[in-house]
Amino acid sequence: FSALIALNLNLSFQLILLFYAFMTFIYSNLLKKIPVVDIMTLACLYVVRIISGASIASLEISNWLITFSVFFFLFLAGIKRWIEIEKSSDSLISSRGYVKEDINFITSLSYLCGLISVLIICLYIDSQQASLIYTNSRVLWFVPMIFLFWIVETLFLVSRKEVDDDPVAYALKSKTSYVCAIFLITIFYFAT
Repeated sequence: FSALIALNLNLSFQLILLFYAFMTFIYSNLLKKIPVVDIMTLACLYVVRIISGASIASLEISNWLITFSVFFFLFLAGIKRWIEIEKSSDSLISSRGYVKEDINFITSLSYLCGLISVLIICLYIDSQQASLIYTNSRVLWFVPMIFLFWIVETLFLVSRKEVDDDPVAYALKSKTSYVCAIFLITIFYFAT
């Protein structure tokens, strides 16, 4: 039934959906077993979701959003593997290809990608594109501070082993996430 609905949607969305289905299949059967490639693929699949959403809504998507999303989703994927490696009692993380010694690499990658995503927000705010979209773009300088707080708190809690499994599930349960979301909505309201 869903395939019939998809056939009535625009061609670019159909192609993106087909690509997403193909990549998800390849990820599930092959790529999730290859260290680093697995988390890169996860990040890219999340970005493809954003692109498909923009396609179905006939919206133009910014390179800034794509760039931010790659690093932010790589941050989340890295945290997911970090938690899995720490929880594993085996030296080889079952079916993932990681070993316990990879924890330092994955931890560093998580920190770097989270912080780089905040840097991309800062660069965007200082761009000509932001000044054309927002009438009061200076208010946007609170956005990277909020993201930085949320990312650093998440990293802190993961390092304390207080995030159980999936960082996305954690984010949806976290009161901090909702407080940050309210602040972000308020900031965007005053920026426009």
